[in-house]
Amino acid sequence: MAPHTCDTLPGVRAMNTTLLLDCFLDERRLAIIENGITQYFHLFTTAYTHTHQIYLGRVIDINTQLNAVFIDLGNGQSGLLQARSARSLPLLKSQTAHGPEKRSDLIEDYVHQGQAILVQVLRAGHNKKGPKLTTSITLTHPLMMYHPLGRSISIPKRLENEDRQRLKTFADNTLNGEMGLSFRRRATGYSDDTLTQVITALQRDWQRVLKMAKTANAPICLSKELGLDLPPWLKTLEDILITANADANQSLQLICNNADDVLAIRERTRLFLSADRGNNQLQYLNAQNGVFSHHNIEDQWEQLLDSHCPLPDLPGAWISIEHTTALTAIDVNMGSAQPHHDQQEAILKLNLAAAKEISRQIRLRNIGGLIVIDFVDMLGQRHKEQLLATLDHELARDQMNIQRSKLSHFGLLELSRPAQTPCLTQQLARPTPRYLHPRPATSLRHKLRQLRTQYQSGDTAPLELSTLEAEYLHQDLEGRPDICHLFTQQTGITLQLQTEKTS
Repeated sequence: MAPHTCDTLPGVRAMNTTLLLDCFLDERRLAIIENGITQYFHLFTTAYTHTHQIYLGRVIDINTQLNAVFIDLGNGQSGLLQARSARSLPLLKSQTAHGPEKRSDLIEDYVHQGQAILVQVLRAGHNKKGPKLTTSITLTHPLMMYHPLGRSISIPKRLENEDRQRLKTFADNTLNGEMGLSFRRRATGYSDDTLTQVITALQRDWQRVLKMAKTANAPICLSKELGLDLPPWLKTLEDILITANADANQSLQLICNNADDVLAIRERTRLFLSADRGNNQLQYLNAQNGVFSHHNIEDQWEQLLDSHCPLPDLPGAWISIEHTTALTAIDVNMGSAQPHHDQQEAILKLNLAAAKEISRQIRLRNIGGLIVIDFVDMLGQRHKEQLLATLDHELARDQMNIQRSKLSHFGLLELSRPAQTPCLTQQLARPTPRYLHPRPATSLRHKLRQLRTQYQSGDTAPLELSTLEAEYLHQDLEGRPDICHLFTQQTGITLQLQTEKTS
């Protein structure tokens, strides 16, 4: 039986939304708070390859068993290009010499060893896995996706017929069948003139990519060299702000502790944010201890390292979240919230509270891939249907398209959520059999945030580092700035370092 798809709603749908952008050292943390409840966390650092980056790479290994090739992207990094993601390439001359060109399912029919090839990051790499690549280049914008090698026009099915017809007519008159375009739902909130400006800019960017690819030496990141790579934090905020601006009922406030970032956001969204809309506010906050601390959500961030999550609506009960290589397992526990009267009604109440918190934790932690939930078993069909309806309603808040199974005989339910970026908890911690252990980078930044607060209260004790933290601090990583220098530059505090003594 086909899985059930949970309909999603546009990005930020709450009536009152606050975005908190906390800048510290070489990272930015973003919290999205809807009607007073934190719904999303994002972490942006220099440590990960970004999706949509365009490279002129070089083929270094053709693996016929995987039906894929490994592409050298430069800086010691390689990516995987599978055959199904390379079909936009022309076949090699050896494959067309004896007849008309036909599509092939074999990667060796499209590329040869040492070939320079234009590719785009389809999914970012994480841990020891390199990024996944594609040759079907897409230039993205919050209002649309431009496919220079495609020919089809895609319009969201859930739009009203009038809006769909308007976008189709606009595309037919503008593109003349020479390229592909995928509209996003929010495009309906903008005029044809604005949409034309966006398409013109995307076409200009593509021509710049082609021009540089003809003369550049592989491997090289073309989008970075051409200044087309928006920092991921800015791309995310642009998407949220432009979405909110298309909704007249949306009230949104952005608070940031970096004045340069506020200016960059204003400049990037200048074309789209209406001057007469007073309900979208961008505000600089000179918070000495950071925006998260100022708004009392630092503890919520730290809770991402805890696999044990209490249920706010049912004191004493909790869920546990365990990450494995293949899936994420979530277990629902009654705990001390034991029923005193009707056991089945108490179990329903527990499962409904768990469904609400599970959907929120999936968003907060950015959990992707296969998710298996072990609800407490219920006997009545009506209760099961009520649980599924509640879960669907809560999952509809998610920006990702989520598919779910039905409840199994044993109370298990499966979810599938796209994993476009690494899970936040796995970025911050290393899973161990019983708990999540913070990575050296995570614990180091936590100590530096604490040190910043201590200095504000007059405590000038030196920073004590574990052996792993000291090793991380002194690693010469490509693209990572000097953390000690950044800390002094941002806080005015000169670090005194010492290694923790071990007994």
